[in-house]
Amino acid sequence: GDYLEVGDTLELFWGRYAVWVWNFALLAYVIGTLWSYTTVLAESALIGIPLAGMTGYHQCDPFAKPPLMPDRCDDGLRVYVLIFVLLLLVLVMRDWRIMPTLQKIFTTLMYVILTVIVVTCIIGMHTHPYCPEEVPRDVCDLAAAATNATAPYTVKLPAADGKHFATLFGYGIFAMICHTGST
Repeated sequence: GDYLEVGDTLELFWGRYAVWVWNFALLAYVIGTLWSYTTVLAESALIGIPLAGMTGYHQCDPFAKPPLMPDRCDDGLRVYVLIFVLLLLVLVMRDWRIMPTLQKIFTTLMYVILTVIVVTCIIGMHTHPYCPEEVPRDVCDLAAAATNATAPYTVKLPAADGKHFATLFGYGIFAMICHTGST
């Protein structure tokens, strides 16, 4: 063709060993990205989608403090990892001509999910005051009644708060690395 791939350019300027290093780095990046997506999806599915005879709804929660992971949850996590690995293999082995269609489907799903999130947050702000998970719901309802709180139940926050920048920085770097097409 009339263009050079990265490997061609590396071989031209730095030799065949540079191409091997590039290919290894690219393979490690792709495998790492696919693995990170697989584990996040499997852990999320483990929380909300019960496996018949293995796990129940919200019986397993690796994100809880401390993690709620009985022995059967480890098996459930393995099943979900296997399901997502098989799904990724099917997607990777497919003909690349279907990618525009998949991108349209995934973009539509992203907007639908974002809309559901925003709508449920708005409904939640107008029905119940915010209640951290570790506080029983009735305690929060009594506190709201005692302070004559009215809907929408919101809290005034500063426009910028640097206290949690270190935590946000890590998530931001992860998002940029795992979502290179959107940055």
